[in-house]
Formats: sequence, structure tokens, C-alpha cells
Amino acid sequence: MIPAGPATLAPRQPGPGTMACSPSPAAGTLPPGAVDGQSPPPVGGATSPPPVVPEVRQQPAVAQSAASGMKMVQKWVQRALDMGVEALRQEYRGLARYTLPEMTVDAFKANQEFGRNRLDQHRVILKWHTAATEYIHANFVGTPVSPRRFILTQGPLDGTVNEFWQMVLQEEAETIIMLCNCIETGKNKCAPYWPDRTGDTRRFNGGEVVNTQTRVLSPEELTVQVCILNVKFTKADGSSDTREIRHYQWLDWPDRGVPPCKLTKRMQAGHECAAMNDLLKELRNQRAYTIQNDLQYLYIHRVMLCYFLEKHRVRYEAILTDENKAKYKKFVEEYNQVTGT
Repeated sequence: MIPAGPATLAPRQPGPGTMACSPSPAAGTLPPGAVDGQSPPPVGGATSPPPVVPEVRQQPAVAQSAASGMKMVQKWVQRALDMGVEALRQEYRGLARYTLPEMTVDAFKANQEFGRNRLDQHRVILKWHTAATEYIHANFVGTPVSPRRFILTQGPLDGTVNEFWQMVLQEEAETIIMLCNCIETGKNKCAPYWPDRTGDTRRFNGGEVVNTQTRVLSPEELTVQVCILNVKFTKADGSSDTREIRHYQWLDWPDRGVPPCKLTKRMQAGHECAAMNDLLKELRNQRAYTIQNDLQYLYIHRVMLCYFLEKHRVRYEAILTDENKAKYKKFVEEYNQVTGT
């Protein structure tokens, strides 16, 4: 997955922004380098300063927004707890083959040697000056912040590493999240598109990637490797430039599976709360067949429940009635049983 950048939580193959990479085919996403909007400068020669709005006037809106957010969280959590593990698995199975009916895949059909499941309406189009093709197996995925907040992409193959890094540069990705290993169960899943040892260099058409630091995410997260990468490249005008990109690789994320449950105690969920089946549809409207199976669908619920009911237990204590505590305990036990974690 790439926040409009390469490899981040996502399927396995190339991607930009905040990018998520998963095994070929399906990896990464990166978020494009969007800048928060600012008001344009004043037009004309007005010299009077704009009126100052007392901060207190904004408080009711903030309070209303917080109250609305709390209600959304309560509604989402209650739905997940009431349904439970088996009903959520059944819900996913009912949506397993969902795709937006009017979506087209013309570009994919013309470039099948590069990947699959690329929806025309949200695909990344390569326009980088050294790119040999405009096609790459990657899609933009939007959020309320930006319609191009992330890029979901497949982990690059040996023949698409150039396109991957060109996309990273074009979309100004700052983070790459890789959710696979290059080799899994004896099969090549993704090309080693980045230098994974400090001091090593990986070249691509138009530049090179230098690893300046390699470390684990934290003492508690030894299976998440973090690399600080300096990407040196030549711009269209012939001048040189360098960008720093952070590369995160989950070493224990199994293909078509979910990572050990210990990760759920440290991952954060988003602020918007809607029924997960609606969120799944919205994701698939932008990237075909995102969320590959019912266990991954359950994992999302597990992470968000942990976030609301454990990490921020005090904030959401009103949700934790005795009945809901029992439901959550049952949910965790059944989740651990079906996922083997």
C-alpha cells in the first residue's frame, strides 16, 4: 500500500503514494504528496485585516462532531459484537465476488503480461519521463481526505521494478508498506525491488535507491522491518534530486491470511465508522477484489474492536456494558480459534 507512494498494507505487487505491497500479483500503495489546501492570497489592495472569529464560536461544532463520531463508533461496535465471528464470515461470503457493474478493464486487457484486476476508472497512469509504458498494476484508493490518498499495487516483478519506482516518484510517495516476503512457500512472490541492508544500492531506469538505515519497528515488533531509503533520480530537465522514503515490511504476514493477533494491539483504525460491508464495496469500487477472504475481513473487525475497546477503553467505556464485555470476550475467543492465532 502506498499513501500515494509504494508498498503499504495491500495486495502483492507494485504501487505508489502510501503504497502497500502484497505478493505478486498484489502489493503496496502509497499516498500521493498532497498538501493541505490553503486560502488564496487576497486580491486587490485591501489593507484592513480580516475579522477575528473568537475561538469559542467553533466549540459547539467541535462538540457536535465529537458526539456524532461517538455515536458512529457505538453503532459500528455494537453491530460487530451482535453479529459475531460466524455471521461476519457469512456476510463476507455474500460479497466475495462483488465488483462495480459499470467498471471497465480495457487497460488491463491490453497489458495482461503486467498484471490483472486493474480497474480503468481508478488506475494509476504512468507519465514519468523515463517510463517505457503508461501502464502499471496499481489503483488509487480515496478517503475523505483525498480521492487519491493511497495506491494499492502488486509487488513488483523483475520486469516491472522500473515502473514501480517511476510511479513512486511520479506520485511523490513517502511511505511504502509491504505485506509479503519475496519468497513464500518456495515460490517467488515479489522481486527484491529495494535494498534491504544498510549501505546497499538498487538501481532502476532513471535513478537508484540507497538504504541508509535498517531497523525493527520496535522491541515488541521484531517482525516488522523498517528501511530508510534515499531515492536519487534525474528529473525531466536533466537536474538531479533526492527523496527520502520509509519502507515497512511485515515479515510474518501470510499470503491470503492474517498476521499474529499481537499486532492488533498496536494498529490504528480510521475515524469514520460505517458498516464494514459498505466499506468493502467502496474499496472494491476502486481496487478489484480488495480483501481476499473472510479471515482478512474478520481481521479488520478484530483490529478496530481492539482499537476502540482496548487501546481507547476509557474513551469508549460507555460501550462496554457487561453484556458487550461478554460478547467481545466470545468474539476474541472465536477469532483466535478460526485464525489459529
